[in-house]
Amino acid sequence: PLHWACVNDLPDAAATLAARGAGAGARSHPDGETPLVKACRYGHGACALALLEHAPGLDLDAAGADGATALIHAARFGCCESVDALVGRGADVRAADGDGRTALGYATRGGHLRCAHALAMAGALRAPPPPAPAAARAPRPPPPRSRRRPRRRPARGPRLGE
Repeated sequence: PLHWACVNDLPDAAATLAARGAGAGARSHPDGETPLVKACRYGHGACALALLEHAPGLDLDAAGADGATALIHAARFGCCESVDALVGRGADVRAADGDGRTALGYATRGGHLRCAHALAMAGALRAPPPPAPAAARAPRPPPPRSRRRPRRRPARGPRLGE
């Protein structure tokens, strides 16, 4: 029922169901999306805000089968209120979908400058953290020394024609 309320843009029903403990973290069958991701996918910002207010413990970075999070969908549709609410609650602004696109990329491509500004101010432009160092390898032993004797250079004598 909560997925249905979010898909059909019924924020009052979504708020009531979420407040009564309807599975806000439950995933739908074909695409594996949470109600929050569904609301943002269909551009229903009021439902997304109702879920954020009334459903404690939401996974803000949950993604569907395509890898897109609620923040990515909200930025794609230009729902700046949802973007602000998700960023304010700590959603990952540098998360990427299955195609490697981020919320900032969708917001700028769609011309949603207010959303893009909010994402940039939240740190979406910062470089990702450096990768974890590889496991320490044992140092290589020095190459073996040659056992041959060094070649002797012939002594320089007078050159011909001098």
